[in-house]
Amino acid sequence: MTAPLVAERWSGLQGLDPSPVLPDGCRDLILRVPPDAAPILHLSPLDTTAREVQTAPGTHWLGLRLYAGTTARDGRAIDAAQLLECPDSRALINKIHQHPDEAEALLRELISTHLASPPPVFLDYLAALSSTENAATFPRQLGVSDRTLRRHITRATGASPSFWRQLSRIRRCARQIARTELPLADIALNCAFSDQAHMQREVRRWFGTTPAQIRAQAPTYALRLREPERGL
Repeated sequence: MTAPLVAERWSGLQGLDPSPVLPDGCRDLILRVPPDAAPILHLSPLDTTAREVQTAPGTHWLGLRLYAGTTARDGRAIDAAQLLECPDSRALINKIHQHPDEAEALLRELISTHLASPPPVFLDYLAALSSTENAATFPRQLGVSDRTLRRHITRATGASPSFWRQLSRIRRCARQIARTELPLADIALNCAFSDQAHMQREVRRWFGTTPAQIRAQAPTYALRLREPERGL
């Protein structure tokens, strides 16, 4: 049986204060419906820092979050332009414009037709990232060189093993900040940062905030940083 590709469905109406989207290794196929305009299809990038989405009031959104590592049918990283400009995507926009109640089903059909599950080597690598020791020895466990692993991961996701390792570490770090009362220096040590200042720089780079701000808004960040079924 083919593994599901969609990790989460979300929807909303623009008009509330925007909240930051935190990097999680996932990409979203998003349908944006501006007021009095045709629907627009968008594929989010593989985020490397937090971002806020701004758009016109009254805009409706429907998003399907893809599992980390979801690929194109050929096993390569998803090319957004290729997916969004294919005949099926153009036809989908016309169908949704005529039958908005079928939007989610049409998006799921596009995903199942053009995308594929993450390759096993990537899923195994994600699992290894839960432990610094396992991540360091993973290529040897797999029986391949670092260079070969880098080629496989980059081909499938468009990002190197280093990207995934850093993203896994910073999310694990932020969860500890939000969910525990451990001193920040201890969390920096737990997550293999050179010191607390190094951790603070990385939190700022990835999430656009500080460890103190994460802890001050712990319930909000604990929810935003929840672990998906397969991923980071």
